[in-house]
Amino acid sequence: MKLSHPERIQTAQLLFLLDVLSKDLRTFKPRTIHANRGTFYAIAQGVGLGTQSARQAEYLCDLEALWYEITFGGENGRGRFLTKNDMDFVVNEEILTSEYAGRLIELGMDGWIVQGDALYRWLARKGSVY
Repeated sequence: MKLSHPERIQTAQLLFLLDVLSKDLRTFKPRTIHANRGTFYAIAQGVGLGTQSARQAEYLCDLEALWYEITFGGENGRGRFLTKNDMDFVVNEEILTSEYAGRLIELGMDGWIVQGDALYRWLARKGSVY
């Protein structure tokens, strides 16, 4: 799944969801085409075999309800933007920061390193790095 900015609350919640529903979750950021972008890929293997796999159907129902609300809800039934707390049914920000932060850093580290390297190379080409 292509995602962006693992530090954003909604992205962190999706990573948490994939992590607890899957046997293995890894992230990958290509060093060429996406190096200077905030995007990366989450690769989940063994979906349905994770620590919270018993809640998979519940999560799916909640995701469907959320999809319906952001697609057809809002003013005049024209949908609305995803808000910060919309995915709290997966995990809230407090639990993310107190219990999942280490794992989130682990999942985001490769992407941040690739972005940092790309920024360094860009600054070096501009003559801004000594």
